[in-house]
Amino acid sequence: MTESLRETSRARLAGSGERVHGRQQRAEGACAHQVLGVHNYQRVRDAIRSDIAHGVLPPDARLKIGDLTVRYGLSPAPIREALSQLAAEGWVVIHPNRGARVRDINEAFLRELNEIRIVLESYTVGLCAAVATPAQVDGLDRIEDEHENCLADVGRKKGKDVPVLVRINARLHEAIHAIRPNHEAMMLFERQSKFFNAMRTVWG
Repeated sequence: MTESLRETSRARLAGSGERVHGRQQRAEGACAHQVLGVHNYQRVRDAIRSDIAHGVLPPDARLKIGDLTVRYGLSPAPIREALSQLAAEGWVVIHPNRGARVRDINEAFLRELNEIRIVLESYTVGLCAAVATPAQVDGLDRIEDEHENCLADVGRKKGKDVPVLVRINARLHEAIHAIRPNHEAMMLFERQSKFFNAMRTVWG
């Protein structure tokens, strides 16, 4: 990505108007439970997300509030908040007056989600390329090199370093966003990232 960013940044500075496209797909963040001190809905959200990703809660399973309060040992309020967040991430579908169910994560859904992700990545990289200084691009290069090395380790170790890879990738996106912020785009990206992170961490 940073090679494309460097080339595009130079081109735009020269007035060529060349566009930037992200070099690879991202994966960042793990679906592990939150540490103590966070809200109950965050912990149960992560627990439900993990159970869906691991197949404990199968596709189309009905998510009854009463059953979930017993399963996770919490009152209905944090359960409802957790389900609302998981619906925004794409794990759960909430039907008015019919409750919530686990989404059927099929090929079409993953393809459409990935298409949106590609557009967001290209857009944020393009914004960054328009204003990034050579020193900032060098910083992105260093993170990208770290990401590439970790990616090779993941392949050799058969996925054991995926959580590390995910964290490095998150740092890269945070660095890009810091150079040229777009908070609304970043919110959309982070929402999708939580879905892809959990899938990547569980399935490699």
